[in-house]
Amino acid sequence: MTILVKEIGYIGYNLVCFRGEDTSGKPLELIQHVQQLNFLLMVVPKPEIEIPKRTIDFVGSVEE
Repeated sequence: MTILVKEIGYIGYNLVCFRGEDTSGKPLELIQHVQQLNFLLMVVPKPEIEIPKRTIDFVGSVEE
């Protein structure tokens, strides 16, 4: 599954949270323990050429 990440944050001191959407635009959130973390970065084509480059926000704690 490809995740288009929009935000990376943390919960507590040992969980990393990735927020974004899948390739169909459906929102999702992945929470991963730091000891099990593997994160693959890859180039994917932009869905529409006219859309400006996306940035990934690094946020503090994502607890709500």
